[in-house]
Amino acid sequence: MSTFQKRETMRELRILGKWYSVDFGKDSIALTLRRVQEKLEEIEKKERGSLGQAQLFTQMMEEEKALLKEAIGEILGDGQDISHIFETDDTAVMHRDVYTFLVEEYIQVMRGYSPYDLERIEGL
Repeated sequence: MSTFQKRETMRELRILGKWYSVDFGKDSIALTLRRVQEKLEEIEKKERGSLGQAQLFTQMMEEEKALLKEAIGEILGDGQDISHIFETDDTAVMHRDVYTFLVEEYIQVMRGYSPYDLERIEGL
């Protein structure tokens, strides 16, 4: 009798002292990553009228922070309190760094060992 082996997609992540259990195998995470990429492109291309350069940059940063904060909350799991992450450092850089950390974890999971990789099956 054969038994199906599920790829391990759960990760325990520590972000600024708090632990999160994230299942990177959920389809919703891939959809969130795709949506963020599209929205970041929209933010960059958005027509902003006659705003001065400083106002333009500030508005773009605020939109990006809101988008990334929402995505981080979705990835870490609905209902998770992520306010502590940005409590002392609510900068665009912090939002980008936390989001990039989560994207890198996602990539590592997707590149990880699967019992059903084509290369493995061909070697049997």
